[in-house]
Amino acid sequence: MQACRKNARLEHPAVAASRAQTAAAQARSAIALSGFLPTLDGDASFLATRGSGGASLGTGRGPGNAPTTAPISGSRGLLGPADFELWSGGITLRQTIWDFGRTTNRLQSANAAADEARALEEVQREVVDVAAEATFRAALASDELVQAMEEAKRQAEAHLSLAKARAEVGLRSTYDVARAEVEVADAEYRLIQATNARDLTLANLASACGFPELPDETSLVTPPPRGVGDVPPLDQALDEALDRLPDARAARLSVEVAAQRLDESWSELFPSLGATGNIGLRGTSLDELGAGWTATVNLSIPLVAGGADLAGIREARANLAAAQANLESFRRSLRVDIQSGILAVTESRARLAAATKREAAAEEGMRLAEGRYQTGLGSVLELADAQATLASSRADRVRSALDVSVAAAQLDRLLGRWSTKE
Repeated sequence: MQACRKNARLEHPAVAASRAQTAAAQARSAIALSGFLPTLDGDASFLATRGSGGASLGTGRGPGNAPTTAPISGSRGLLGPADFELWSGGITLRQTIWDFGRTTNRLQSANAAADEARALEEVQREVVDVAAEATFRAALASDELVQAMEEAKRQAEAHLSLAKARAEVGLRSTYDVARAEVEVADAEYRLIQATNARDLTLANLASACGFPELPDETSLVTPPPRGVGDVPPLDQALDEALDRLPDARAARLSVEVAAQRLDESWSELFPSLGATGNIGLRGTSLDELGAGWTATVNLSIPLVAGGADLAGIREARANLAAAQANLESFRRSLRVDIQSGILAVTESRARLAAATKREAAAEEGMRLAEGRYQTGLGSVLELADAQATLASSRADRVRSALDVSVAAAQLDRLLGRWSTKE
């Protein structure tokens, strides 16, 4: 089971998708951080023009550095060698000096979103982990049910042989043989049902463990039953779960993300102060390039954005209200889930205790029915009823034991006690 859980946490597609979403959120955080850092660009250009545009640019290609513009009359005046050429290249450095919290809010929002993605990844790992254990125990239970049905079939075949032997010597009627044959057929049918259910459960187990299919010669090692520790009162259990459960952490982080995005929307209304510096070469030919530099400090003040900025604030405020409502809804749902989980554990334990006693009583009833039938005091109907009761009680005990372990595992997770390191 531990190998199944470990592989599920590493290879299950749902975990892989969640892991990729966390990586994407971390990348967005790095993108937001880059807003504090300078940007450096290199550029190069070549400009060639003819006509009045070339004359307006200054020194051209004509003699005496005078523009050699030609009258524009037809294609010969428009087409021809350029009047002016300009070669340039340089490096430009840009740095935001202060944007009144815009970049800061964007970074804090991205960091909160990355934390939320990590919490959701942990949620997915726990969900997959619990499902892997539950499916593993279901596979063991289905195998135990097959063994129980095989034993029931062997008993039915033994009863048929006994009925035939007693009918041959006249101690029983042919009805006993016919009834025993019906019991054998019913036992075979129940065995087929149990075998098909086991095969389907094993297929589900492969998926739950993160395998395309179970490896050849797979054998399931029975783990110890999962127990439940002391469960505190409901309010205390809820506080414990809200403090430990990754689902609760993700819900709180969702509110934090929405609050940061609201601050980010407000900061879009404020100015931005930045600086730009350029060092480059420029000239009318490659052998006449001259060095130069420029420096610019610019202040950008948003004035009118067509209402998009104010609408963005309203949207962010609504998203924050929705996240807060979702957090409260999660808290209330978690309270009900914990209460249901506690009741499910209590009920499954009681059902297992009753099923165990019923199985013991059915085994004793089967023993007595076989003895009465062999001595001629019992009927074939009594024997068939005892056999059906035993098969049913065994199946009920197996399912009850499975329910106890699954309910305990689910309650452990609801209380925030689940560990993906087991």
